[in-house]
Amino acid sequence: MRTALVLLVACFVTGCGGNREPRVHSVQMGDRVELSPFVYHVIDARWETQLGTDITARLPQHRYLVVKLTAVNSGAAPAPIPGLALEDDAGRTFQESADGAGLADWLGLIRTVKPADMLEGTVVFDVEPRSYRLRLADSDAVRTALVELPLRFDGAPSLSLHDELQQSPGPDYSDWMQNAKRP
Repeated sequence: MRTALVLLVACFVTGCGGNREPRVHSVQMGDRVELSPFVYHVIDARWETQLGTDITARLPQHRYLVVKLTAVNSGAAPAPIPGLALEDDAGRTFQESADGAGLADWLGLIRTVKPADMLEGTVVFDVEPRSYRLRLADSDAVRTALVELPLRFDGAPSLSLHDELQQSPGPDYSDWMQNAKRP
């Protein structure tokens, strides 16, 4: 009886489930990422040699990686979006830039999203050109997901949901329209 009680107490103290660290999953750019209360979509990632134009242009130390994303608050209360970071293959972490000058749709650093509202814009990183993973988090920065950002310089956009939707064939109503014209 005493052994059973000790095992029961030990189970409660240690959590009985072994390792309870949150699982970090990896997804591709464009995939829906649900990290309550947010639903994220990383829409595009592009490399820039400067931000802004003419005399207001800012030059990077390495190169600018500009990431466009959306975040929808599916919760019942306003929630802050935590800071975003990149991870490389060596496990190094790079924080987003605190200066979005030169980006028309920069999200800024203080980002609170109202319930059922969507925030859309860009974040910027000054990093060496290579493949990265963008770390997204829930409002408490406890649960995370990694979005693959492959290195691309070919001039083609990495992904654009708008273009993808425009190119999808959608339903074909031609037969229905022909039949509707008949008396």
